Order: sequence, then structure tokens, then C-alpha cells
Amino acid sequence: MEIQIEDSGAPAEITLNIPQNSHFAAVPTPPDESYAVPKRGVFVVAENRLLRDLLCELIAAQPAFTLLGIGAAADSHFTVKMAEAGDAMGLFFLSKLSTSEQFVAQIEPLRSNCPRLRIVLIGMPQDPSVFLTAVASGVVGYVQEDASTEEVLAAVEAVARGEVACPRQLLPALFRSIASRNAIIHGPMDSNPFGLSRRECELLPLVARGWTNKQIAAELHVCEQTVKNHLRRMLRKAGAANRMAMVERCRHAATRAAAAGL
Repeated sequence: MEIQIEDSGAPAEITLNIPQNSHFAAVPTPPDESYAVPKRGVFVVAENRLLRDLLCELIAAQPAFTLLGIGAAADSHFTVKMAEAGDAMGLFFLSKLSTSEQFVAQIEPLRSNCPRLRIVLIGMPQDPSVFLTAVASGVVGYVQEDASTEEVLAAVEAVARGEVACPRQLLPALFRSIASRNAIIHGPMDSNPFGLSRRECELLPLVARGWTNKQIAAELHVCEQTVKNHLRRMLRKAGAANRMAMVERCRHAATRAAAAGL
């Protein structure tokens, strides 16, 4: 950089001669699109065509979202598409749900094959057991059947921001569930509604902690196959399809038994 100062009795005049240099080159302002927030990909799954079309119209009208797929059910072909999308969102309307076990049967395979999918359930019942099962399954959005269009959109936008969405009416059930779960995890059950054996009752808190069969076997000083055999009998006695559902059924049964004794 060269600076010249001319002194002719008048106020000094400074001239800056800046050589051509890539470090001083002007950086062009990029177009606005380069700073745009990436759109969130969304899959819509609903058996009812009218509801499916309404959800699609709602998502298509939002500039922050883009539709990646539309289906009547999350079959194997559709699940592959969701798994390939990676970090996407799925809006699901699950009909004909009467028990938490039916819910688990539909959601668990999806969660296993698409672990990065953010699941939002639309039109769900105000049933604490189904809600708690959904939360335990990794669902991050739960919208009740009487929700307005604005509430549905607010839930989807919240999940897109990395938050969760659930009805305020069901929050007390969530807090009570956590308290009850801690009681199961950290101590033995006071009641045994399903006729579990003494050893099976010892397994239950360890299963609730999320321990693997190998970890449980090491803790109880038995072989892993013995743990598998116990768990198979426990699932049958509790009438549950999987370990998580078994723990939930035992927790609910223990809570009802405790309430009946008050």
C-alpha cells in the first residue's frame, strides 16, 4: 500500500493507491437463496384419503417443508424410502388403535428401520397409556384427534425446530409415569399381578433400566439363555409383545393395585 501526501500550503490531501490483491478483492454479496434455511423433508402417512390430502395441502403450503412421500400405510417399500431420506419428518395418522400394544406393533418396526425419522402422530386419542407408549417409543410429536389445523401446524413446526409437541392435558400422566418408572427401576415391585416368579421379579427392574440380556445375566450370575427363557415366560404372562410393553403393563398393574389398596 502506498500513501502520498501533497503539501502546498493547503490542507493535506491523502491519496491511497491499493494494488490489485486477491486479499483486498471485494466479496460479492451472495444471493439470498444461499442463506435460506434448508427445507425439512416430510412424509405423510394416513389411511384415510381425505385426511391424507388435507395434511399434504397443509405441508405443501409451508415454505419450510417439502413433501418427500405420501402413502396410505408405512409398508416395507415406503419404509425404505423413509430410511434413505435420513433426517426427515413423518406425519402419521394411525387408525383402529385400541391398545398400546397395537400401537407398538405399528411403530416399533418403523423406529428400528428409520432411527433418524422424527415421528409426529396426528389424530391420536387422549389416552394416557397410548401417549406414554408413544413417548417411550421415541415419538416426538403427539397431536390429539380434536386438534385444530393451527395446532397441527404448530406441532409440526416445533418438531422441525428440534423440539417436542404434546398436549398439556397429558403432561401430568408423563410426570407420574416417570415417577412410577423410577420406583420400578430402583426397587422391587410391591405387587405381582401377573404371577411372576421370584427370579422374574428380579429381572423386571433390570429390564426397565434398558439392560441387555448379557448385562442381566452377568448381574444375576446366570447364563444368557436362562435370561432369554425367563423373558419369554414374562412376556407370555404379561400378555405383552415386547420388553418395553411388558414393563409398561407391569407398571400400570402395580399402580392400579396400589390405588385399590388406598
